[in-house]
Amino acid sequence: MSFINENEFCCDNDSHSQMNINGSITSIHHHMSFFESEQWIKRHERVNVIFLVAEFIIMIIAILGNSLVIIVFIKNRKLRRKTNYYIVSLCFADFLVGIIGIPFCLLLVSTKLPSSNFLLCLLPISTLLTFCNISIFSLFLISIDRIFSINLPLNSTLNSTTKNVMLEIAFVWTSGIFVGFLPIFWHKVPLNDSCMLYNVLADGFQIFRFIFVILIPACTMFAIYCNIYRIIIIQLKNEAILKRPPISCCEKSKESLAVYHTSQRVLLKRELKATVNISLIIFIFIITWLPLHIVNLVTIFCKSCFISRETFLLVLAIAHSSSSLDPLIYAYHMRDIRKSILKLLGLQIPKTLNSRQSRNTFILIVFFKDKNLQKRKINFLFASQALADIFVASIGIPLILLLYTGVIKEYKLCTFTISTVIATRIIPINNIVAISYDRYKALSNSIQYAMTKPFKSKHPILLSWIFGIITGYLICFYNTGDAELECTFRKKITKEYMIILQFICTIIPLLIIFIIYTLVYIMMRKVYINHSCDECTSDSKILKKAKCKIRRKEFSATINMLAIVITFGVCKLPLLIIHLIYVFGNLQLHKDIHFTFIAINHLNALINPFLYSFFLKDFRTSCKKFLNLPAERESTAIHSSL
Repeated sequence: MSFINENEFCCDNDSHSQMNINGSITSIHHHMSFFESEQWIKRHERVNVIFLVAEFIIMIIAILGNSLVIIVFIKNRKLRRKTNYYIVSLCFADFLVGIIGIPFCLLLVSTKLPSSNFLLCLLPISTLLTFCNISIFSLFLISIDRIFSINLPLNSTLNSTTKNVMLEIAFVWTSGIFVGFLPIFWHKVPLNDSCMLYNVLADGFQIFRFIFVILIPACTMFAIYCNIYRIIIIQLKNEAILKRPPISCCEKSKESLAVYHTSQRVLLKRELKATVNISLIIFIFIITWLPLHIVNLVTIFCKSCFISRETFLLVLAIAHSSSSLDPLIYAYHMRDIRKSILKLLGLQIPKTLNSRQSRNTFILIVFFKDKNLQKRKINFLFASQALADIFVASIGIPLILLLYTGVIKEYKLCTFTISTVIATRIIPINNIVAISYDRYKALSNSIQYAMTKPFKSKHPILLSWIFGIITGYLICFYNTGDAELECTFRKKITKEYMIILQFICTIIPLLIIFIIYTLVYIMMRKVYINHSCDECTSDSKILKKAKCKIRRKEFSATINMLAIVITFGVCKLPLLIIHLIYVFGNLQLHKDIHFTFIAINHLNALINPFLYSFFLKDFRTSCKKFLNLPAERESTAIHSSL
């Protein structure tokens, strides 16, 4: 838009001034007519529908998941430990986000609330900010608890009374409510009648909140976990010293010191495991909330920058997804909560399934260096998935960036680039299907599966890669053939190929995975109800004992694999929905939104190595061996709260 220069009115050339004025008015009318056009209104409504559906799904998961954790905490007294109180405080904040915060957000987006109305505009915004503040302060409190628990495990356990914990939680909630409702007294005159965060909140308040609620706690938590990591390394190296019998002239002193060292070692291991689990929660929280705060800062400090409404709604939905992801972390990473949830749902879990893991990223290197990992068929499939993720990170993501920046212009190079990107997307999906089918075979016939040579897993691996490469490079034959069009997926791929791609490579694999894990769930529930493992352990028949032992091992691998499949689905589902809407609904979304969903899709390649080292015991042990860290002893029974 061109602006009118006041000096032009002082010029003698009236016709020249009149031309500039007319040009400015014409430009203004052009932009006004665009925003009032039927095309823009339809696009606005479609984006609203997508946002409402996504937020509704997040709301349902947040309410059900967090309420389940809260009910389990109330019913099971064994869960009422210090750290679990903090976790439930965070869980309750996420529950309120789902039951109050997201409905308020949907009200703000779906209805044109006037920004001048105090109750209808500022109150919902303040409520949303309050729950976000409470979540951040709760994570900050948990981090402080972690550093004290690691440094002084015995003192922290003895001095943590329920009264002190409740006072700390009350202070966190009071602080969150105070900062959240500051906009009632600290807001700005809105530029228009839209009741959105960037239009109502004062710039000074947003800067204040970013510094004191986001930046300082985040930096402090980062420093705390760096210090915790340093302590972990020191304690692991000095673990042998703790195991030595104390040297003393008195026999009673020797016994008391031995008890102290044993208690110190057990508590330290418990707190280390709890810290690893809490760090994942904080990592997920930062990843989901950071884009929204970056967008807010851009709107404050870059007045000339234009943030589209679609982008703002997207980062807002990503931020709210944190409330739905947290219950999954509680259920899969915290042993006692997981056991209580399974018990509440009518399931029982064998003791062998309660193993804990630590994170590492050297999955593929460790697999090829450790021959013990190559003794199991499923580990070959995990290595194939890790290799596919390496291709996504080293080839797929750079090519996506080239497509996004518009550097590629040549027709053949564009076609080859898009084909390669599609192939890097399809191969991981095929690997997940192969792994899921492997789990079904392992549980349906445990003995025969155990007798199968591990290297025979090369057949599904080769099939996954060949099918992915062939399907990806089919675009060389199914493209628009127009060299003049922009090098993007929608401009180069025909609609017929897009439909084939979605059905063969996304919808059908997801249905297969769903059916497989439904059958797996039925088999596991049948075993748990009949207590077949307990029966066969006392049986004299060797075959039954071997079958029971193998089945328990495969149950453990299957439950751990389920977490990887769920994470895979969470990362892939948004892009799938966008593609289905594009294919069947003819909705043209903004380029930035499309590439943002692609980035979320690629996030799975980053998360997978952490999941392998968290959930897969064999990989965890090999990674520790690779890093020259002490291996865990299976005989050590540590009943940690997390």
